[in-house]
Amino acid sequence: MKDLWKNKYVIISAIVLIIVLLLCLFMFKKNNKLTNLEKVKIEEVSNEIIEYLDEITDNEDESSKYISFAIEYLYDNYSKESFSIDEVLKVINKYFDNDYTVKKIIDTGITPYLADKGVVFDRSNDTFTYNKKETRLDIASQPIVKYELKEIKKISNDKFKVIYNKYVVRDPYKLLNYYNDFSISSSKAEYKDISDQIAIISNYLKGSGDVKEVKKLINKDNISKIGEIKDDVEVVYTIVDEKLKIEKIK
Repeated sequence: MKDLWKNKYVIISAIVLIIVLLLCLFMFKKNNKLTNLEKVKIEEVSNEIIEYLDEITDNEDESSKYISFAIEYLYDNYSKESFSIDEVLKVINKYFDNDYTVKKIIDTGITPYLADKGVVFDRSNDTFTYNKKETRLDIASQPIVKYELKEIKKISNDKFKVIYNKYVVRDPYKLLNYYNDFSISSSKAEYKDISDQIAIISNYLKGSGDVKEVKKLINKDNISKIGEIKDDVEVVYTIVDEKLKIEKIK
């Protein structure tokens, strides 16, 4: 009889343990399920920085890549060429969890990479000026990098891993030729849209267009004909003081 009760106790204990483990697993999965609100917020932040992500991923100049990111962001989103050091700092700390400081920016100064881009820094008033002057040859020889959001995974309540496809078009004229060829075989109804797309690329190659608009014309359906698909890029976002920031990129 004693052995029987002992066996029952072992069985009941095992059942309770299994139930507890299943409940823990259920709660873990529930907590790590991406909500619609989280998805919308991640996509919102991603859309704000995705055009400038290559300043971080493809920039070998570790010391200035965050400064370069901020300057490209400011130049593209505001109708001016000069930015205070506080404006640059604000952008860096808005999107990255790395506690940048004014001192760090001043200590970095103008690296060869920034100088080549046409960035100068006036220490007398702590202002960056971006003299972005590119020749047609510069534009034609500059690869176009496009990131496309592929997948969002919730790591924990305050961490998310976002996977991006990375497309690289090394010769922008291939993109122009692709749409020119496409226009030849298009119907009359399609032709206006394609002619608009050709104009966007042509203006960019002449130096009067916007690379952001050109990137919209690069997609998973045409990349194999005009460029190459590189390895996926993983970005870990984290919530800091109720704000979504980039913790690391790999």
